Amino acid sequence: MFSIPLDASQFVVRRSRRRDSGPPLNLREYIGGDENFLVQFAAECVVEGRAGYDPIVFFGQSATGKSLLANGLALLWKQHNAAAPMVAVAGAEFAREYGNAVQTDSMQDLRTKYRSTELLVIDDLDETAGKNGAQNELVVTLDALRKCGSHVLVTLKDSPTDSKALPAALASRLSSGLTVPLLPPGLAAGRAILKRLAVLNEVPIPDESIELLGKSLVSTGSSWPTVPQLNDAVLQLYQLSQHEQEPISLSLTARFLGLQNAACRPPLRSITKQVCRYFNLRSTELRGPTRQQRVVRARGVAMLLARQLTNKSLVQVGRHFGNRDHSTVLHACRKTQSLIQTDPAIRQAVEELTLQLSTL
Repeated sequence: MFSIPLDASQFVVRRSRRRDSGPPLNLREYIGGDENFLVQFAAECVVEGRAGYDPIVFFGQSATGKSLLANGLALLWKQHNAAAPMVAVAGAEFAREYGNAVQTDSMQDLRTKYRSTELLVIDDLDETAGKNGAQNELVVTLDALRKCGSHVLVTLKDSPTDSKALPAALASRLSSGLTVPLLPPGLAAGRAILKRLAVLNEVPIPDESIELLGKSLVSTGSSWPTVPQLNDAVLQLYQLSQHEQEPISLSLTARFLGLQNAACRPPLRSITKQVCRYFNLRSTELRGPTRQQRVVRARGVAMLLARQLTNKSLVQVGRHFGNRDHSTVLHACRKTQSLIQTDPAIRQAVEELTLQLSTL
């Protein structure tokens, strides 16, 4: 785990916000785990101006931190090199400047600007796709900067060798340095980001809920969430808490996740199996007629979990647990909810079983 402090509030590269980009994030740091171990080294190379690694290219899908790193590292570099010239632009802006220079016969001014800098940062170079003149000019510019020992930082959606937006000559120049993939956060980084986002959004989320959110959002499913998606999860969980007039807890978090993705809801047989294993009971005992206290309490836990983690009705839950009527299920759920407030053992059972069942 590592964190790179970045000031995301002062963008060096100015760009319009995409319509689908959601509310702005206040996360002013890049938090990474083992999946992004190269990012920390690359960041140090940029800020310290280490020779031998240029150009440095960050590439990855949308919302993996490319622009945050490009802007933040440019600012950090400038803080260490206040008197040194730096140019930081978006790919589309570079293409526009090139077009204007051609039209106004001011190419020499453009070349002086870009070839006399000690650090060149181009965010989202994919925006130059199809701009052959601008891309050819950038090839010559990169050669000139390499010759004088200047540093270059570029961001792309794909690696230079795989990008369809770049001509072969430009891809060759960019792939000659340090190419760093930016991956969505893994489990450890996801948990750390969720904790930080909860603090920034002033949403009180207990550690066990963070753990459940992390495991459910990060380690399961075919695609891992980006930081904006993790931020959305924090805000939506808070909204559910306000709607239910209930503080965020493990059970509320489990209900939230169930609402987010019905496919993650455990079947009743899985709930029965896990509860029996936890309380050391047989399925026939849990679903049978016995009124022994330890069985009744375990059955109440199972019924509550069935209501919280699935979309089954009271009638369906009652039918599964020995053809009991809906009023019996409702009473058992209310009794268990009351015990959660007074009995630490029941509270621990519900929390641990919720975590197990939500990450199956």
